[in-house]
Amino acid sequence: MKEKLKLIFSCVLILICLPYFVTYCFQGEPAKATVKTDESIEIAGILASQVPVTVEEEALKAQAVIVRTQLQWCKANKKEAPKPLSKKEMEQLWGQEKYYEFYEKMIRAAGDTNGQVMTFGGKVINPSFHKVSAGMTRDGSQIYKDTPYLLSVKSSEDVLSEDYLSVKFFTKKEFEEKLAGVLQNKEGSQQTDDKSEEKTENTKEEEMKKEIEAYLDTFTIQRDGAEYVTELEKDGNPLDVDAFVQAFELPSPCFFLKEMDGHIRIVIKGCGHGYGLSQYGAEDMAKNKKSYEEILKYYFSGIKIEKMGKH
Repeated sequence: MKEKLKLIFSCVLILICLPYFVTYCFQGEPAKATVKTDESIEIAGILASQVPVTVEEEALKAQAVIVRTQLQWCKANKKEAPKPLSKKEMEQLWGQEKYYEFYEKMIRAAGDTNGQVMTFGGKVINPSFHKVSAGMTRDGSQIYKDTPYLLSVKSSEDVLSEDYLSVKFFTKKEFEEKLAGVLQNKEGSQQTDDKSEEKTENTKEEEMKKEIEAYLDTFTIQRDGAEYVTELEKDGNPLDVDAFVQAFELPSPCFFLKEMDGHIRIVIKGCGHGYGLSQYGAEDMAKNKKSYEEILKYYFSGIKIEKMGKH
């Protein structure tokens, strides 16, 4: 009787353990739960605001290192740090049904890069990034102090992004109205605008084209090596490039003005300021099996990736 009971017990035990044994054989050890720390929670919330959840894993890790570096740089320089999204905001962004899955992805990226920051010359850098470059990133080393790591590099795959190229059209009147808020002498420019518009309405198409071309000739544009506008003047009067970009709601300061069909056409390349890491370029590198370390060292020249406290 005892032998029979032992046999029954053994069979039951085998039946209970068999599924776990099969799972282990085919899948290996079960995935360990990601340990959440205050730092990883903060980084995850900031990542949610900076990148889409569909981003490749290595590109997401690169962004996690950027976030941690940002936080450390802001702390050292007493600057306002980026703010993480709240749980409610992330649920609104991803949907409640996907929240935990996507949030864990962000937490893992923070955990997999635990404590790592970018340094140059023994100091934590101020890492810049943007969505899509104009085909090359910008050289910031000559513009910003202490940023020798912001050199221009090719990011040619960015031309494939749907955000790479955009076009806007304005009538001369619409253009001048927007420009009025940018010009230093607003009153004088507005009086001139009224006269030119009155004339434009009474001219033929060919004359209108010539007038717009002559009007655009009053603008002088200086560019950097990546074709981004660095200086802008009208009739010798300097204009603030950032204010121009904001007034015309341009996605990037890499823009080109031209007359077309009686309108002023603005062609814009890229999305963002163009300095540092291109998120689209980083995504492409990740798809081509580049590690997050390789991605960061490509876009930030001469940097080291170190654990906090070791630099």
